[in-house]
Amino acid sequence: MIILDYAIVGTIQQCSKKWSDLCPTNDEPIRFCATCAESVHLVHNQDDFDNALTTKVCVTIANKTNLDDEDWWKGPHIVGRPSANARGVN
Repeated sequence: MIILDYAIVGTIQQCSKKWSDLCPTNDEPIRFCATCAESVHLVHNQDDFDNALTTKVCVTIANKTNLDDEDWWKGPHIVGRPSANARGVN
């Protein structure tokens, strides 16, 4: 396992896309990847990450460099899919 940010632990199969490459939707924490034709969900915490792993959706996780910054979610981001071995799940 790796630490993805200061609050989320897991493994992600990183994608070459950036959060800024994805199409905004009406739901702020979800963007659409035209390449994969899938929604990408912004993960805020461990529960969000674990849910994404279970439902097998793509995610983006903000690379928090300043925990005091209230705009941390704007990026930069790691985009990808939680891997099957994340958090010990097979």
